[in-house]
Amino acid sequence: MASVNFNLRNLKTEFETPIIAIFRTKGKTHKIATGKSIPPKYWNLDKQEVKRTFKDHEELNDYLNELKKRIIKAYDEFTKAGIEPSAESLRIAIAPKEEKKEPDFVEVFQQFIHVRETDPTYTTSVIKNYKTALSHLGKFASLQKVKLKFGDLNNRFYESYKAYLFNKQLQPNTVGNQIKQLKAFLNWATEEGYNNNMAFRKFKKPSESTVITVLTEEERDLLANFDLSENGRLGRVRDLFIIGCFTGLRFSDLANLKPENFKGDFLEIRTIKTKDHLRIPIAPQVRRIVAKYETGLPTITNQKANEYLKELGEIVGLEAMINKVKYPGGKRMEEMVSKFKLMTTHMARRTFITIALKKGMPQVTLRKITGHKDLRTMLKYVEIAAEDTHNEMMRIFG
Repeated sequence: MASVNFNLRNLKTEFETPIIAIFRTKGKTHKIATGKSIPPKYWNLDKQEVKRTFKDHEELNDYLNELKKRIIKAYDEFTKAGIEPSAESLRIAIAPKEEKKEPDFVEVFQQFIHVRETDPTYTTSVIKNYKTALSHLGKFASLQKVKLKFGDLNNRFYESYKAYLFNKQLQPNTVGNQIKQLKAFLNWATEEGYNNNMAFRKFKKPSESTVITVLTEEERDLLANFDLSENGRLGRVRDLFIIGCFTGLRFSDLANLKPENFKGDFLEIRTIKTKDHLRIPIAPQVRRIVAKYETGLPTITNQKANEYLKELGEIVGLEAMINKVKYPGGKRMEEMVSKFKLMTTHMARRTFITIALKKGMPQVTLRKITGHKDLRTMLKYVEIAAEDTHNEMMRIFG
């Protein structure tokens, strides 16, 4: 015997969530969207109806009762014709003639961000990426003089939005990251019943093999030993950078190191970005630097540190020429620049990984120290270390 019950898609959220009709017959269960949503606090789970405390409870309950009758009637008509209907056939048969109001794209995106902010498994950097994605989309819509709608996110939108991002002088990997954030939101919106346009699943992330710039072991040691006794500002930034070169820590973790993180022969820390618990052996170079700061390591913003590192690199004489690739308007352009102009805090982590691999540290050990989970990321550094080894061989024996 056929039966129709109602439930909410998500009983745990504090926001509106779709009401779903659950149709059962002959051992089969079909879930059918009702086109209606309410916050779970207004849903009577036992009676499978809207509570009286909801403003329009009578109207909504009447709609659900009428929908139940339509589902049963549609099923009976199919069976009389000798057809066992699919869930999709039932949805089409009971679809209301009136046009449903499409959820507001920006409001739903803001809701998505709020949901992620309340989930402790999502870091502040991930939340920041989502907010940046929404900002880019808003500026794109303003420039195009359009209102973003789920139903309009087709290939034409994709190509236009991608061109907009490239025209902002963003690199392919950055553009790819924006597409990634958009798809993450649309996957969530689809699961929550706000979106039924699947065209976004064909959106591809632009990417480009990134040239990873690192310091050689000689350059690292030159920087570490350079006399900065008359320049405390650059000396403090240098010290943080060198700690990064011997620990592989991200700058967000370097900038938050406390004396209590140093325990005997190990540096123990829970990383900010990935929440990993790392236990890193303390190199003598790190121990000497830490000993200089009795009250704790210096603190500085990432932006200022990057600015000072370029100044420091120029003073030290890191003049090796590097082929820098840019993509103004999406078009590839190359220029040769001095290495010091490319210095950033992240170069310390990259330098640590590359030198460790060059010296033969097993990848398994290295990944335990850096917290890398994606082997593909590590393989980029393996290629650099192999190339560096080849160059040394050619220099000596070639």
